[in-house]
Amino acid sequence: MTGGLHRLRRAAAAYPAPVWRLIVGTAIHSGGFSFFWPFTTLYVHVVLGRSLALAGLVLMAQSAAGIGGAAVGGVLFDRWGGRRSMLWGVGLSVVLMTGIALVHGFWWFAVLVALFGFASSLVSPSLYAYAATIWPEGGRQAFNALYVARNAGVAFGTLAGGLVAAVSLHLTFLAAALLFVAFWVMAQWGYRGPAFDRVHRAPSALLAAPRFRRVSPGVLLLMVGLGLDWMAYTQWQTTTAAYMHSEGFSLPAYSVLWTVNGVLILAGQPVTSWVARRWPAVRHQLLVGSGLFCAAYGWLMLSHAYAGYVVAMVLGTLGEMLVWPAVPTAAAQLAPAGQEGRYQGWVASATSAGRMVGPVVGGLLVAGVARPLFYGAMVGAYLVALAAYWLYGRLAGRPTAMNSSGAAAAGG
Repeated sequence: MTGGLHRLRRAAAAYPAPVWRLIVGTAIHSGGFSFFWPFTTLYVHVVLGRSLALAGLVLMAQSAAGIGGAAVGGVLFDRWGGRRSMLWGVGLSVVLMTGIALVHGFWWFAVLVALFGFASSLVSPSLYAYAATIWPEGGRQAFNALYVARNAGVAFGTLAGGLVAAVSLHLTFLAAALLFVAFWVMAQWGYRGPAFDRVHRAPSALLAAPRFRRVSPGVLLLMVGLGLDWMAYTQWQTTTAAYMHSEGFSLPAYSVLWTVNGVLILAGQPVTSWVARRWPAVRHQLLVGSGLFCAAYGWLMLSHAYAGYVVAMVLGTLGEMLVWPAVPTAAAQLAPAGQEGRYQGWVASATSAGRMVGPVVGGLLVAGVARPLFYGAMVGAYLVALAAYWLYGRLAGRPTAMNSSGAAAAGG
């Protein structure tokens, strides 16, 4: 017991106190969001009596609005600072989520969901930009902590949301609003002090300069890679579920795959830490993670067995554990002082874009090609993403490396 407490204290001491506040806030915000998104399709189809196609369009509108919200959120971080932009984003989220719970017409619901997609996406760029500016020496370690916190929030939100949804779907939306209120309180009083106030802001002349508005080639390549990764990754939630159902696997069997995903994200951190020590350059972590993504769907090209799905989920989860934290790390390394929010907003927009087009691409492909060709196409998308990350590393010159603890070392 004493040894476990000692290890827990040592792990807690690895992060500065302001970063811990970001970790807690990320988990709360993610938990609130996870009270909402898993039940949107069910609510539209069962409660509002509309088709699954319309439910898909609602989710697409939410993701499309999220692209703009993430980009705007990054700009607001640079102009206003993170706390103010987050307060606006989460405050609007509270109002909109309350409206979603109380308004029962389909078109009102669709409009409110789209607006919520915009408002909720204002928050993430500030969280990640704060991680880059508050603890720059933390490197990948800071972004990995936010990644784990986000997944912990998802695990809590989906589990608790399922229990609340058994009583009423309207209550899940109100519960989401309450968690957003908790995050608003966290942002209002927790994100204060020297660590948060010393964030660089771009001078007005720089904000107005045309070159400030251009996307650098390195960040553009990161966006292409991340967007393609998410486009292919969403097939786990859409097309792969349909394939498993058609092959006779039960819904609980499919759910177990996501249990494997969540457990591995928490328990497998030593594995990704070893990879980060073995290949300390961020571009190498992107390449290794992309290779694991390719191996996951490559495995499904050959296997129809349930064990094949489990192996593919393990490989894909290890891939996301490397790629998802590495992309914002790379964006932070490229961002000039005063543009940290904008760079994080760009990569967050790429995530929303990938999530938006993924179900559409999957639906079109699954109707026209055989199962092995479908997964082959997804492997192709991952290979294009891998090429984009390789080009990013080439353009960035000698990549910024990190030591074994994740702190940034010398390097461009």
